[in-house]
Amino acid sequence: MNYYSTNAEQLAEQYNRLDPAQVHGHWLQHLPATPGMACDIGRCFAWSRWYNNDLWNLLPASTQANSNKKEKLPSAPLMQTAKTRILHWWQSAYTEGEYQQQFFTEAEAALPLVEEGSQQLEPIFDAMLHQRAKLKANQQLVEWGI
Repeated sequence: MNYYSTNAEQLAEQYNRLDPAQVHGHWLQHLPATPGMACDIGRCFAWSRWYNNDLWNLLPASTQANSNKKEKLPSAPLMQTAKTRILHWWQSAYTEGEYQQQFFTEAEAALPLVEEGSQQLEPIFDAMLHQRAKLKANQQLVEWGI
């Protein structure tokens, strides 16, 4: 059983304590306005391509976008376009609460070029782009962009 299955109730309680506008404000404009439409939490880098369930790799997405992406690799321009939203998600969902240490520890362990103890989001995003380039080069993955 993984961390998220084991702690699902605690994670749901933490999420429910947050103001929805604080967590989703940067993302809402990119989600469909259809009533009842769900927001998925998907992996930036697909599990089938890189076995990673770290917090930094889990991002909100519309159900449609998550379904269309599947196992494709987000393009570099798409990630640059989403940079502000990604940084805001990390900050509001992880680095301002009880998952701060886990978030930074996972990023340091999994991503290249992240300095131990830095606890800065910009270098983690840059390392994520570097990892994206490595996955693209090593696995010749199809890129996805909107």
